[in-house]
Amino acid sequence: MRVSNELGAGHPKASLFSVVVVSLSSLITSVVLAIVMLLLRDVISYAFTSGTAVAEAVAELSPFLAGTIVLGGVQPVLSGRLIGNNFLQLRHEQLLRFLPCVFLI
Repeated sequence: MRVSNELGAGHPKASLFSVVVVSLSSLITSVVLAIVMLLLRDVISYAFTSGTAVAEAVAELSPFLAGTIVLGGVQPVLSGRLIGNNFLQLRHEQLLRFLPCVFLI
């Protein structure tokens, strides 16, 4: 919301600063949570089960969960940025030219 307010007020640099601050704070928060998840991966599974086989499986899969935490923390910020740039209102042919670039990232 702040980005659209700054753009509407004619302050593009303040808008860019807002996007950078929100992106960095979201990234830092999600990375910290992912690190905590990785550090506690042998312990956290016992909060949900008492079986050692399940706990070991959860410990093996926790790096995937940590990666998902990071991507899930950054993705809403990037989606909001695309909506703020009228990305969703592109014409069909513009979207078709842009989609191969998205899949390369």
